[in-house]
Amino acid sequence: MTLQEAVTDFTAVSVLLGEYGARAGEQGNDPAAYKATILKMAEVITEPARKLERSASNAQRDIAETDKLIREVKNVLDQTVQSPVLDELRAGFRKALGEVGDIDKVAGLMDDLARQIAGAESISLILKNAVRPARRAVLMLRDAARMAASWGTVI
Repeated sequence: MTLQEAVTDFTAVSVLLGEYGARAGEQGNDPAAYKATILKMAEVITEPARKLERSASNAQRDIAETDKLIREVKNVLDQTVQSPVLDELRAGFRKALGEVGDIDKVAGLMDDLARQIAGAESISLILKNAVRPARRAVLMLRDAARMAASWGTVI
C-alpha cells in the first residue's frame, strides 16, 4: 500500500532530520564541525528524501482516487430509495467517514514539520537541495490528509 510506504519513508526521514539536527546543534561552537555535520546530513538524507517524495506522490494519488470513489458512493446512496438495509449501509458509511475526520490534526502537524524543514533549507544550499524533496513530500501528505479529513463533511 502506498500510504504505508510513505509513512515508513516519512519516519526514516524524520529520524535522520532529528539525529543530524541534534548533531549540528551540538557543533554550534565549532564552525568546521558544524559544516562537516551539515555536509554529512545532506549526503545521508538526499536519497531518503527523494524516496519519500516518490512515495508521498503515490499516496496522494491514491487518496485522490479514493476521494473520487467515496464521493461517487455517497451520491449513489443519496439517490437511492429509503429502505432499512440501505439506511443501515448509509449509517455505517457516515460513521466510517466521520472517524476519518480526525486526520485533520495530522495535517496541522505536517504544516509544522514543513516549516521546520524550510528552516533547515535556509542553512545551506547543499542542505536545501537535499531536504527540499522531503518538504514537498510533507506538503503532499498534508494535502492528502486534508482531503481525507474532508470525507467527514461529505456525509
